[in-house]
Amino acid sequence: MFDQLNEDRIIAGLDPFIWGTLNEMQIRHQAQFAAQAAQEAQEAAAQEAQEALEIANRTPQEVAERRVLELVNEERANEGLHPLIWHDGVATAARLHAQDIPSITEPLGSFFTAENGESGFRGHFGSDGSTIPQRLERQQIIRPPIAPPPQMIRPEGITFISGAGENVAWGHGSPQSTVRAWMNSPGHRAPIMGEFGWEGLTHAGVGLHNNIWVIKFIAVH
Repeated sequence: MFDQLNEDRIIAGLDPFIWGTLNEMQIRHQAQFAAQAAQEAQEAAAQEAQEALEIANRTPQEVAERRVLELVNEERANEGLHPLIWHDGVATAARLHAQDIPSITEPLGSFFTAENGESGFRGHFGSDGSTIPQRLERQQIIRPPIAPPPQMIRPEGITFISGAGENVAWGHGSPQSTVRAWMNSPGHRAPIMGEFGWEGLTHAGVGLHNNIWVIKFIAVH
C-alpha cells in the first residue's frame, strides 16, 4: 500500500513519502488524495488531447469563423468586457443564414434597398421572412416571454436567452478586415460590446459562406 501510494503521488507530481512518518489513517487519506489528483490530471490531459484533435480537424472555414470570435473578444477585452463563449447552436444558425443570404436578393449590394425602393438593410431577415429570434429557435435557442427562475430545471438541449443580436458583412477577405469593418461602424460595434437594454452578452457563434460573414450574439439566462 505504501509503495502504491508513492507511485500515485509521483504520477500526480508530488514528492514520495518516507516510511515511518505517517500513521495508517494518514496514509489512507493521502492515498485517496493522490488517487484523486492523478485521476483529475488524466481527465485534464484527455480533455486537452480532445480539444487539440478538434482544432486540428477544423476546416479552413471553421478556423476563420473561430478567428472572428477571437478578434471580437480582443476588442471586448480592450473595453474591460468578458470574453464571449462559442456556442455551436448559434454558429449553426449563423452559417445557415450566411448560406441563405444570396437567395434573399442579388446582387448583395441590393441589401440596402428595401422592397418599397427606399434605403434600408434587409440582410437580417431570412428568405422566408424569418427574424433573428426565429432562426435561433430552430436551433433550440429560445427567448421565453417570461424569464424562467434560476432554479428552474432546463430541458435538455434547450438554451434560454434574454436577448440576441446579429452582424452581417460581405466582401471582406479575412476575419481581421471583417471585424475591423464592424468596429468602425457604430451600429455594428454596439452588439459586439453588448450595448443593449438587456443583460450582458454571454455567447456567440460565427458563420461564413462565400465571403459572407455572420456573427450572432446571445445572452443566456
